[in-house]
Amino acid sequence: METLPFPIEPSDALLLWCIRRCADAERADRIKTLVRKGIDWSRFLEASCRHGLVPFVQRSLESGETGDIPKEILDRLRENFRKNVLWNLGRTREMVKLLDFFTDNGIQAIPYKGPVLAQMVYGDLSMRQFDDLDFFVRKETVKKVKGLLAELGYRVDFLIGGRQEDIYLGSKDEYGFWNDTESSLVEIHWEIVPRYFSIPLDVEEWFSRLAPVLLSGREVMTFCAEDLLLILCVHGGKHSWKRLGWVCDAARVIEVNKEMDWERILDRAQKMKIVRIVLLALFFGKGPNGC
Repeated sequence: METLPFPIEPSDALLLWCIRRCADAERADRIKTLVRKGIDWSRFLEASCRHGLVPFVQRSLESGETGDIPKEILDRLRENFRKNVLWNLGRTREMVKLLDFFTDNGIQAIPYKGPVLAQMVYGDLSMRQFDDLDFFVRKETVKKVKGLLAELGYRVDFLIGGRQEDIYLGSKDEYGFWNDTESSLVEIHWEIVPRYFSIPLDVEEWFSRLAPVLLSGREVMTFCAEDLLLILCVHGGKHSWKRLGWVCDAARVIEVNKEMDWERILDRAQKMKIVRIVLLALFFGKGPNGC
């Protein structure tokens, strides 16, 4: 692409144009040009899944006005999108069930990312690709949550107890739980990153700023837009922004929340010592190929 200072494969350029914020006509024209150059479709399809961009690719290429894309490729795109929709609906049902179960047992669990993020920033459960369900709880409730999930058939990644578990809870940030029946992974967080990242977090302050989102006809409380943006920035930085879908999520939070208090965001980032992490995320999201 001419806007980049280095050569790029047509299949990778096509992926970037599928997620670029621009007029539909401009996107369609660029896609036609790239398709005529020849696309490594195997590379393109693999990358769209790996980067969590299946919904964006489907939306951009389904119009029928985007060039001579082989029918078998369009069929595979539709099938990938269909599978993602079914997966998202199933995980949403599971998330609601878990929320009710936690509430009935006196646990305040905050869902974020996953279906909540899809609804909050895209307004459509089908427009985000995710693998697991994430809940944030207070650290002192983690052991109880662990027992509750066991009652529902979830097994933890590894078994520890006593002093070892206390040390783990004081140094790490999450437990992973797998349910064979649901083929579902649930991650329970009490920090946003492990302690060695040295990112201080006032949990009670974050819990005091929760905001509602309407999900499957019911109101669910999650992190407010400003705090969610900080979480997404830290998460992307932790994983070296290896998925373009994470860049799209952060950019979309900004796009749909135009009234966010940026002085407050930067003040919170300063207190958490993540200003550079946030600025890098903003650079990615506002770049020439931002989502």
